[in-house]
Amino acid sequence: MSDPDPDDVTSGLARLEGHLMHQAALRRAQEEGEAFARELSWLGPDEQHEVATRFAHHHMRMNREMLTTLHAHGRALKAPYRSRCRQLQLCLVALCCCASIILVLLGTPSTR
Repeated sequence: MSDPDPDDVTSGLARLEGHLMHQAALRRAQEEGEAFARELSWLGPDEQHEVATRFAHHHMRMNREMLTTLHAHGRALKAPYRSRCRQLQLCLVALCCCASIILVLLGTPSTR
């Protein structure tokens, strides 16, 4: 039997983590919906259930929209931050080279 591809394992774990996070968010949305509906004591049980269900769906839709927006924003920032990081790395390398040259020159005895 061959070893599994590390990319497949990583991808599978990411999907599993996403599924578990989604289930936790759904459970939390349902609990919040039920708590909200209980506050509406004048509603009957069926109406409270309907309100709780709609609340949970709305909550999940809002979460999805927020995550989509954050993901898009993160992708938009990725290129500028990567470029700036590369510039800073090049400056740091140049600074280290200059400092090394200066230290070598200062450490070299004069020929007089």
